[in-house]
Amino acid sequence: MDKVERNRRVVYPTALVFILTVFAFYYFGHYNWLQLLIAAVLIFPLFGIAYLVFSYKGPGKSKLYGLEHLTSLLPAVKKPKGHVQFKYKIMWTALVVLLYFVLTNIYIYGLDAAKTIDVFASFRAIFAGAQGSLMDLGIGPIVTASIVMQLFAGAKIFNIDLQDSKDKAIYQGVQKLMIILMIFVEAT
Repeated sequence: MDKVERNRRVVYPTALVFILTVFAFYYFGHYNWLQLLIAAVLIFPLFGIAYLVFSYKGPGKSKLYGLEHLTSLLPAVKKPKGHVQFKYKIMWTALVVLLYFVLTNIYIYGLDAAKTIDVFASFRAIFAGAQGSLMDLGIGPIVTASIVMQLFAGAKIFNIDLQDSKDKAIYQGVQKLMIILMIFVEAT
């Protein structure tokens, strides 16, 4: 991959906003130093992504091209090279269903399953997960990230053409990053 042109001066305002954010956590959150360190480590990747976006000054028409290297590191499903036999399809389907059932029966650490009240018990078939389990979020982060990305693309906040294959690849890669972000947002 080619070296990406970056405006290195963007690092100073990004670092300043990061420091002010950590200070705001300390001042308004009344955290001790260990909690503050954990919060700083957890929010640092957001500022790293912001730096990659805002510092990009390459030939691509969208600032999202600044995330091209990062999105290329994310896993992607590739087309099979030949015919996939039915027994392999059944094997992988059974494995995923088994994994799903295992994850719906593992509760989040620190949560007492007996004391939780499931207000949405009648909707569990739709939500695809047990209350308090690792699968409680279901497909929510995927759907939310997709809607946000489509709204940004439709409002021309992202200057990309979804008919162009390279722009579409960047869009889908950034959408994967947005899904990871939405997992943390919806889990809190």
